[in-house]
Amino acid sequence: MSEAKIFFCAAAFMGLLGVMGGAIGAHAVKPGLTPADVSSYDTAIVYLFVHVLALLVVALVLHTTSEYWLLRLAGYAFVGGVVLFSGSILARLAFEVSFSVPLAPAGGILLMLGWAALFIGVLLSW
Repeated sequence: MSEAKIFFCAAAFMGLLGVMGGAIGAHAVKPGLTPADVSSYDTAIVYLFVHVLALLVVALVLHTTSEYWLLRLAGYAFVGGVVLFSGSILARLAFEVSFSVPLAPAGGILLMLGWAALFIGVLLSW
């Protein structure tokens, strides 16, 4: 299976999880959260969906152009960043899971790395 196909599938699955997370948040989680926690929950969902679109762009570029390592790095960074950033926030708020390591900042760094790799990868591969 090509990495473009892997990224398309990952984006579709993350989109599904985002819709589910939004619905669970709206109907089950948010009523019991503080306003600050609701804001964090909403941010996690927005970042998830923004990076679903970014991952679709990576998949499309990889599908239409020669595979370039920076583009693959961007895809993996987006997947890892969403899992760590959005996933850790949603797990903490929806399921009251606590982490001893600050995963959200690490996820944010991966998301930034993904955008930088996408930027440079597209410049160098086209």
